[in-house]
Amino acid sequence: PYTLYAALAAIAFFPCRFLGQAYWVNGLLYQCGPFRQLLKDQLLSGHFPLWNPYLFGGQPYFANPNSMVCYLPNYLTLFFPLGFGMGLFFFLHMALAGAGMHWWLKSLRLSNNAVRVGALTYALSGFFWWELIHLHILAEYALFPLLMNFVERLSHSWRPRWAFGAGAIFGLIFCCGSFQSTSWIFYTALFYGLFRFFTWKPHDETHHQGLPWKKMGYVLLFAFWGGLPLFTHLIPAKEF
Repeated sequence: PYTLYAALAAIAFFPCRFLGQAYWVNGLLYQCGPFRQLLKDQLLSGHFPLWNPYLFGGQPYFANPNSMVCYLPNYLTLFFPLGFGMGLFFFLHMALAGAGMHWWLKSLRLSNNAVRVGALTYALSGFFWWELIHLHILAEYALFPLLMNFVERLSHSWRPRWAFGAGAIFGLIFCCGSFQSTSWIFYTALFYGLFRFFTWKPHDETHHQGLPWKKMGYVLLFAFWGGLPLFTHLIPAKEF
């Protein structure tokens, strides 16, 4: 199924990857593209871009949430030509959106066909596609199903690895740079996790019913550990 999502993304963004064309409108034209080019040029010049001298007479760049400096997957596509790099960014995140939704729906024990239909529906939805013009929000929406997968598994079994995974993915989401989207994703994951924990019916009698108070602190510690990278973005952004 993951080959299917990659193939679908390759078809969707075929003009960007193979025909020398590019999406270039709205936020891509006025902010995301110029911010991305500034980061690339500064790094290739041997400078780490703390400051943007071209906007409003100069303002912080690293501390600006929309710069995506702290979103590490951004660097996988940054050093290609601008249009092609953004097309590759779209391709990778669309494939990730499909795969992440597949993992989440699979954890709900749905049928294989239902999982594939759900994953394709999400990756092709207007909800997801509309944010092509905002790279930082698009990245958050691509990671959202993956976070929900870890939350779902954590609601079944309070194991540190699921908590660490949820923390790490949320840290990545935070570093994408949209505080509005990050906020609703956080509250959605929180309430969804609580709902699933109290409504999930185990297939065996070994599942621990009720809140695992003895494990909670340990599990929360692993979630905090996984989410530590978000502080590289939170501290300067808060100052900004």
